[in-house]
Amino acid sequence: MGKDVIISEIGEVTELLYQQKTTEGYDKLNKLIQDLSVYITTITDPEQQQSLLEALKEALSAMQENDTTMLADILQYELAEKL
Repeated sequence: MGKDVIISEIGEVTELLYQQKTTEGYDKLNKLIQDLSVYITTITDPEQQQSLLEALKEALSAMQENDTTMLADILQYELAEKL
């Protein structure tokens, strides 16, 4: 799973979340998380791994608060930029 594919998936998820298509967004987010899990294991830089994990923790917090706009922002502006 390449970085470009994951960035594209992030774009799809964030677009759906910004459009309040929450069910579709969460369905695609599930696949994104699976792909990210595989991708993170291929990263050799521990600092980058930690940075991505921190962004994922923030995304989880937004999900727990049911804040889809914040979740989309974190995915697009924090997670994608750290890849």
